[in-house]
Amino acid sequence: KRQAQIPGRTVIAPVDIYQVAKRIVRVFGQSSKRAGLKLVLKDMPFVPFMSMTARELEQIFFTLIQNAVDAADPDLKQKLVISGHCSEKQVELRFADTCGGIEPAKLQNVLEPFFVSEPGARKTGFGLAIAKQIVKSHGGDIVVESEPGLGTTFHVTLPAQRIY
Repeated sequence: KRQAQIPGRTVIAPVDIYQVAKRIVRVFGQSSKRAGLKLVLKDMPFVPFMSMTARELEQIFFTLIQNAVDAADPDLKQKLVISGHCSEKQVELRFADTCGGIEPAKLQNVLEPFFVSEPGARKTGFGLAIAKQIVKSHGGDIVVESEPGLGTTFHVTLPAQRIY
């Protein structure tokens, strides 16, 4: 279902997470190939509809996929697996990449505004902070874990909504 648009207001309506995921993965089709990053959706059809705007959910997916594309090494075959799991109380979206990981000293700041992992990078350092704010505004949480040399996983949890 699509969200209704009323001038000056955003109406929150059911959003199909799987459809959003497929759409954003298609957007990254060419750039992920150039970066040597394979994008995989796993277990997404079983994730329920969520009561949030499609744009907010798209922003979360866009930011976390872009983060992996930026971290990918085009000389290596790397992968980002996006999966969804649902319990009675929450939905967890997992973005797990094999793009080398984040150093422990940088990991604690990765979700903070203005943080960039590489000095001089042409980034603002807002993407992950905005994703965190969106998730928090819906009563959820975003946690990152990383194994240097291996990869990084972002866990996004949101309260489960029984809409259908």
